[in-house]
Amino acid sequence: MRIVHISSVHPPGDPRICYKECRSVARAGHEVHLVMAGAESLILEGVTIHSVARPRSRFDRVLRTVPGVLSVAKKLNPDWVHLHDPELMVGIPYLRAAGIRVVYDMHEDLPAQLRQKHWIPAVVRPLAAGIARTVERLLLPRCSVVYAEKSYGESRPWVTDSVEVLNFPILEDVRNIVAQARPAGLPWIGYIGSITRERGAFVMLQAAAELRRRGVEVGCLLIGGGPPRTMADLRDMAEKLELRHVEFPGYLAPADGLGMIAGCEVGAALLQPLPNYMDSYPTKLFEYMALGIPSVVSDFPLYRSIVERSGSGALVDPTDPVSVADAIASLLADPRISAEMGAAGRAAALESYSWESQVPQLLSLYVALGR
Repeated sequence: MRIVHISSVHPPGDPRICYKECRSVARAGHEVHLVMAGAESLILEGVTIHSVARPRSRFDRVLRTVPGVLSVAKKLNPDWVHLHDPELMVGIPYLRAAGIRVVYDMHEDLPAQLRQKHWIPAVVRPLAAGIARTVERLLLPRCSVVYAEKSYGESRPWVTDSVEVLNFPILEDVRNIVAQARPAGLPWIGYIGSITRERGAFVMLQAAAELRRRGVEVGCLLIGGGPPRTMADLRDMAEKLELRHVEFPGYLAPADGLGMIAGCEVGAALLQPLPNYMDSYPTKLFEYMALGIPSVVSDFPLYRSIVERSGSGALVDPTDPVSVADAIASLLADPRISAEMGAAGRAAALESYSWESQVPQLLSLYVALGR
């Protein structure tokens, strides 16, 4: 089949879209195209990538980029179009009218996410969330849906065609990771993913400062991208807290980013207690487990069930830098326990939390659903 994935928001090289879904479907023998804003037009591992102009603003993205990626997708005359952004839901009737079957890939719980967007005035957020829920109820029953989290489907019983394709790490890639040694002389705490306040970036630096006050110097490695204001505030905080070993290498290809994380002593998954996070699997936790490094993890019921079952890390209050510092200090003080946690996490990832286990669900989607 000819399958076209499209995104107006995600960056070129997005791990779930490019390295997991598109690559897996192409390897299964299907013709796969990927349309993204700002991507380089080329053929990569069997996936033909098409580029549209990068949007200049959020407004420009809606007016120009969304119609652009939808138009390119339709011209490719596909069997399926696989949508990856909430704003692309408006294209479902347009594509269906052309006789094209549509998949919507739900990466985030949009109504829950809108309730915590800082750029939306607080009084307007409940209304925005309500509108998003109404749009979902109108449009999603007209296509097939991929849920990146179990909780998404539980709250949408009106979706009739769906599968769960959880965002676990690609073990094939992790096995080939070569750990990149961090600067010698101190332990490093690593984080990989979007860098925001809500995902615990500021608490991570505050915990490092608390450790420094106790005479324990650590380095902080934060891999990924974030809003310019957030990145500037983090750099200011590091300077004010006199943290001399903080690195922001930016967005990296998965192999490079995970290679740097593999050289750290501890992985951090300090997502804050917000509805969109508490019921969603933290992909970074599974990546730390697959790499064999222990982690400090937000003590939410869903996360606790994974960490306690696997014995892969320490649970903390993600709003309290002292709690985080205590857990990191304990891991660093006992390398034997840390090594055991890392090994236990890796064994659990190999057995239960691999992308390879999700590929059959993804492939069955195109065959079994939407008929």
